[in-house]
Amino acid sequence: CFLLFNAFLDLVRQYSGATPIIDIVKPEVFCAGIIGSATVFLFVAYAMQAVGSTAEQVVTEVRRQFQEMPGIKDGSEKPEYGRCVSIVSQAAIGKMVAPGLLVVFTPVVVGLAFRILGRMQGDMML
Repeated sequence: CFLLFNAFLDLVRQYSGATPIIDIVKPEVFCAGIIGSATVFLFVAYAMQAVGSTAEQVVTEVRRQFQEMPGIKDGSEKPEYGRCVSIVSQAAIGKMVAPGLLVVFTPVVVGLAFRILGRMQGDMML
């Protein structure tokens, strides 16, 4: 994470010619860092919930197929692969909306909040 941030600072230095100064003691920088770090954990939690519930649906479908089609065990019948693919595809589309929105809107909301707070205090933070 720090190497990626350092690469970003190198690019800023390269294009602007100035060395950016990041002061972690400033409350807005500290809060933004905490919010950014927490966002990663929240994203992972959403993704893990999506994977867990999808896996449960797939296991239920596989059990159903084994019960209804006993020939799967000895190879005389083919399982319905399409049903499992459909479950996983629908879950990928539907359940990953919340993590995607989180990643897109968190920087916007935090930026707007800091701008509003800055204007209220007379100190433009952004």
